[in-house]
Amino acid sequence: MRGKIIIISILIALLLSSGNLAGKAYADAILFPWIVKSNTASTLISVVNTGGLPYEGQYSYNGIPLLLHYDYRYKASTANGDTELCHEYDFNRPTSANDIVSFDASGIMGDGKALFNDSGPYNDQGFLLSAGLPAPRRGFLIVDNNTALIDALGQNLDGTLYGEALIIDTEVGMTWGYTAYNARFTGEADQPYDPVYFNDRLDYQGEVIGATEAGRTVILPPSEFSTKFYVTPIGMNGQRYGDINTKVFLSYGDPESDGSFYGGMFLNDEQPISFTTKKNVVCTTALRLDELIPSAAYAAFTGTGGQGWAYIKTEEGNVEGNQNQSSQAVIGKLEWNIFAQSVAIDLSKTADCISCKDKCISDCSTIGKKPDYKCERTCGKKCQPLCIVKKSVESWPGNFTWIRSGESLPSPWFFDN
Repeated sequence: MRGKIIIISILIALLLSSGNLAGKAYADAILFPWIVKSNTASTLISVVNTGGLPYEGQYSYNGIPLLLHYDYRYKASTANGDTELCHEYDFNRPTSANDIVSFDASGIMGDGKALFNDSGPYNDQGFLLSAGLPAPRRGFLIVDNNTALIDALGQNLDGTLYGEALIIDTEVGMTWGYTAYNARFTGEADQPYDPVYFNDRLDYQGEVIGATEAGRTVILPPSEFSTKFYVTPIGMNGQRYGDINTKVFLSYGDPESDGSFYGGMFLNDEQPISFTTKKNVVCTTALRLDELIPSAAYAAFTGTGGQGWAYIKTEEGNVEGNQNQSSQAVIGKLEWNIFAQSVAIDLSKTADCISCKDKCISDCSTIGKKPDYKCERTCGKKCQPLCIVKKSVESWPGNFTWIRSGESLPSPWFFDN
């Protein structure tokens, strides 16, 4: 083992002394497309890194740290407008091979610091989306290993990063989550601000919907379920921008002669309803169903009481003055319904409950009866209104679906260039 350590140490020293920190290695990067900073909702992020030095807990070499780069883009104001630009907030944090770190980007859990008794060397450093930033904010997060020592080790390989997000809304009691998107070949590693790419045809599982593709989505009855579409445009020239602009719309297919799709959706009697609503999105947003369907068509659809389905399409955005237009996006769908349920609240430790039971059991003794099980059971029933209260509470069970195109194989030119 000692010989192995010496060889690796010499190799690292040679790489660092020669300045060969970039080479032709490809940095790995993962995208969390939907980040929520809220006073009531936590965005629990978990990042797994398998690249680094082959020793447990090795976070640096010769004073040079192993680092991951965290790059947030977040809406410029609490209005979170669909076409509002995003600002940047980024930082580096320590890592090691086979490390995991979990944190709340909202800062509600653990003030945005490492959670779950993590003993990593973060030295009280946090991971939250910009301390002091007023909530609510929408955004996205890129985590990459495009950093000096990981590059020198040749450990910034595609697939060495993995992530999951869990959104916990304590105000309404809803939880949903997704797996971070890791694209193929995210770019050469020169320095942390090099572009990273998540374009269509770099996706393993059709995560990105491009202009020539169409995802499919079920639309549940609006009279029974609420639906939102989470949309984050994907940049054609890299993802490290806050102004990427894509347009999205629902369609019932049947391309026109110019290749474009008719706007609309199918009802559950196989009949289409037509409409032309298209929404521009910049950076990221969440669109209600009634923002993608005009009011008359929405009323007609709701009135049927049935479900429907549609293709979900993207095309190049056209926000005036925006030069970073794209025809690609990642899109997720959140569905939930609200129902009231009766919950029993235990008040057995309150003074009224205890006093009622004590008096009842005492009365058993005064009439010559031993306070046995039968007496206690009788007293329990008598005092139940003071000891157990039934309350109606609302529940919001949610289901999240990443809408995929189903066309995930890379174009042949990736193998020829």
